[in-house]
Formats: sequence, C-alpha cells, structure tokens
Amino acid sequence: MEATLSPRADLHGREPEVVSQGVLCLGAGYLQRWPVNDKRETERGNSKMKSTPVISVEPSFNLLGEPWIPVLWRGGRAERVGIKTALTNAGKIRQIAATNPMDNVALLRFLLAVLLWCKAEAKEALGRLMDADPKVLGIPEDWLGSLTEHEGKFDLFDCNYPFMQDVGVQDSKANAATELVHDIPSGSALNHFLHSNDFKAGLCPACCALGLVRWPCYATAGTKGAGQSMTASPNGNTPAYSLDVCDSLLVCLQASLNRIVGTPSDVPIWDSSKVPNSLGPLSGLTWRSRRVVLSVPSDNDGKPCAYCGAREGGLVREIRFQPGWKRLSDKPWEDDPHLVRVKRQRKKGEPEKVLIAHPSPNDPIDRAAVLWRDLSQGVVERLGTNPPNRAEFNVVVLGSNQALLKHVETIRVRPGAGSDMKQVGLTKDVLGRLRATVKASTPNEKTGKDDHPEINAAAALLTPEAEKQVQTVVANLPPASQPDTQSVKMLLRDIYQPVVEQVVDATAKGSPLRRRIAKDRARGDLNQRINEIVNEAHKPASAGEGGATQTRAEKPKGTGKKGGKR
Repeated sequence: MEATLSPRADLHGREPEVVSQGVLCLGAGYLQRWPVNDKRETERGNSKMKSTPVISVEPSFNLLGEPWIPVLWRGGRAERVGIKTALTNAGKIRQIAATNPMDNVALLRFLLAVLLWCKAEAKEALGRLMDADPKVLGIPEDWLGSLTEHEGKFDLFDCNYPFMQDVGVQDSKANAATELVHDIPSGSALNHFLHSNDFKAGLCPACCALGLVRWPCYATAGTKGAGQSMTASPNGNTPAYSLDVCDSLLVCLQASLNRIVGTPSDVPIWDSSKVPNSLGPLSGLTWRSRRVVLSVPSDNDGKPCAYCGAREGGLVREIRFQPGWKRLSDKPWEDDPHLVRVKRQRKKGEPEKVLIAHPSPNDPIDRAAVLWRDLSQGVVERLGTNPPNRAEFNVVVLGSNQALLKHVETIRVRPGAGSDMKQVGLTKDVLGRLRATVKASTPNEKTGKDDHPEINAAAALLTPEAEKQVQTVVANLPPASQPDTQSVKMLLRDIYQPVVEQVVDATAKGSPLRRRIAKDRARGDLNQRINEIVNEAHKPASAGEGGATQTRAEKPKGTGKKGGKR
C-alpha cells in the first residue's frame, strides 16, 4: 500500500511520518489531519506484503490555543498559555513572564497587534469597558471573532500560510533553527555560557513562535551571503522600549492602546505579505524583518529544547531564511507606542531625537550607572506630559557590537515631574565637572580628560553609588515639589562631597598635611561649582535666594574691536 503524502512533505522535501497500527504519538501540540488508509497491502518493488493500516500526518501547532506565551497569574502561578487565554483572561494575569526581557516586549506588542486587528476601535472600547467595570477580567470573547474566523493564520505549520513565515524561501540553504533566538550563540567561539550543536540541537514549537514574534522589534542589520543585505527592524539595531508597570496585563494593554496614534487602517503580516507603503500600528508592530520558514518538527530523541528545556513536543532543527523588508526610512518609527528616544542638541540646527543604547561591556562602569537619566528623560519626552502619579516604567535596553547583541537589561525608572527632572539635570552637571574639580586640587592642576588616569578610575568606581543616592532622592520627592536653591545646593553637597573626599583620599600623594590641603581645596572647589550651577539654573526665576528680582544684564553693544580679543 502507498501512503498519501501531505503538501507539507513537498514543501520541505520530506515525507510525513508514517505510524503503524493507526497509533499517532507525536506529543503535545500535534493534531491528526490525515485519515487512516484502509488498504492492507503495499507494493515494494516486485513483491507484495501484508501491512497494518498507516496514516500520514501533518503537524500542527496553533498559537490560538497551544501553550506558548509565558505568563504569571495574579495568584502566583507561572505557566504558558495561548493567545485566546492571554487576552480573555488578561485581567487575571499579573504580567508576561518570559526569562528574556526582549520576549516580554515582543509578546506585549504582538498581543497588542492581535487585539487591534480583531477590533480596530479597541482603544476607545476598552476604555469605556474598564470605566464601567474596573474589575473586568479580560477582553470580551465577542471582540475576538476574527481569531475563530481565521484560525489557520495562526498555525506554525500550516501547509500554505504558516504563521509569520514566507514559504517563498523554502529553497534557500538550510540554517540551524537555533538562529531564531538571539540568546543561543552560534559559531565556534569558546567563551560562551551556552553551547549547542547546529542542526542537532533544536527548538520546540513554542520557542520557535517566540523567536518569530521577536523579529519585528529586534533585528540587527547584517549580510546573508554575497549581495544580500539584511536591514534592521523599523527602529534600528538597539531600540529601547518602555512598558508601563501595571497590576495586570489588561491594564498594560490599555496603557499601550492609549499611545496608539489614530485608528488602524493597515494590516498585520499574517493578513498580507505585501510591503506596506507606510508604517501604521499593525504593520509597524508585525514588520517582516526576516523571511523565514520552519522545517517540520522531528522527534526529540531524548534531547531537550535548546531554549526552554522541554523534552516533548518535537524539535524544529532547521529553518530557511532570507533578508526581509527594507526599512521605509533610516529614522525610527515616529509613532511607535513604546520606543524611547531622547533629544540631543546638534552643533547646528534643531535638537534631534536619538536612540538610547546600553554602553558596551568594555566601557567604564560609570556609563552604565548614569543610563537611567537618559531613560527617564526619554520616557517623559515620549509621553509629552509629566507621568501621572509618579508612574513606574520598565525600560528594556540593548547593547551591541555592530550586528551582535551583547547585553539586554530591564531598568525600572520612575521619572518625576518637570521640577524633579530639572534637579536630575543639575546632578548631571555636577557629575560632569567632578573629575576636573578633583584634578584642580593636584600640584600640577592639570584637568584634561587624559590627565590623572587614577582620578578618572576612582571617580568611575564611586559614581554608581552616588547615582543610587540621586535615584532615591528623586523617587522620594513629593509630587510637584519646588525646592529653593539652598535646598538644592545642600542636596548636591550631600551626594557629591563624600565622593570628592574619597577620590582625594585614594589618589592624593605626599605628606598628611598635603593630603589634607588637597581635600580642603577640592571640597571648596566643589562648593563653588555647585553654587555656580544652581544659580545659573535658577536665573530665569522671578525671585532669587534673597527675594530680589533677578535680571540678566544686557551685553553692551559695540564693545568688540575688529581683530581684537572679544
């Protein structure tokens, strides 16, 4: 007898698994799609032999119901759920709880796209629903009719339209499936915390889905063979995304919806494979950075998934992929609901919004310590207003070396009102002048960037602790506080005077008397600089420290002489 081959076998060049006795045992997530063949004879060459019934199987892993999204329920239970469960029970779910912060961002953005696709007016409708019933448990099922109507679009191994894949690359060279996930190293370098063997190690279907939904927001530019250039995701190589810290997934979805600009009129990637002419909410959240197709899963053979460790459900060991869509602009997606950027003043022209990346692992530790300042400022600038009730945000920030991602970290920030951020700016000014202040107390008084490397090293070592103090002070300030200049000066002295004294203690040379003189001088210079910084910052105020009105003196005209010193 001859078993019927499924279309998937033709797609990947493999025959479907044939199981005797009509017994199908492929583990969780696989469905029998093909009927038992009742023929009892099979022809092999010129001989005929008796055979038991056989079936041909098309693998299936539908993301609507299969468990693949890691969540933490409000009761403390952690498990994986499908798309429908995540949305209809979003009020019961504390948060998306992936081990990699990149997945937390990618999954929230994906669920947001699904919700907008199902109900274009979800922004207004969810607001009305939660106003009417603050204890609502999730998205109403009647909002999600499109999921039932188009169930096949969410099957990882659909014959014609596998989820977020492109069967047009099926003839490309095979790559290891572990390349779907940034966390798993590739190549032959030895300094990896995790090792895997290409084509022998594999990913379970659930982790393949995680890898696919990452690409729209996290893809670095690179090459794929001669003349094949792969562009980054719409927001570049190392975008920083901020997520509201909320009591439930439902509230987090609502907060994200409130930042969606307009009503979606575009389509997601699972609805159309055409490159959009412009970025809208659905195309921007599901952008095709890579054209990928998965191979058919094979048996685990006792081996775990290389990412989550699952030992059943089959493993995908090969993928095919090619460069995806080219970015529509070199600039990031302007209306992205989660992207964090900060304004930087250019030498000429208007300020420019730039992406925030984590410092390189080779950079001094003080650069990472001050990163929270830019992230806080970026969140405030994105919101356009002061954060309500001193809200907290988790900002996921990446560090890279060219196309290789080197670091990912979640940094929680609680940006304050405008006056609070002004004080943060003052601490940055003091910190920027701190090293020169200490260097000025040395015998040679050289204050250049490369002078006195021992002072640079000591200041870098002490900066992280000082930054923690600044964060604590800002977090504890009463809302909309307007401290006077004396209070601000005292605050800056309390934070940075111990730092200056410790740097001098560690670096000053000579007799005890000379060391004491150096410390006194550095302390005096610090106080002078703090007075200058604070007074300059408060010049526009109507009243100064003594209650007198401050005015900026007009510069006399015509005082400069041609060719003379100005």
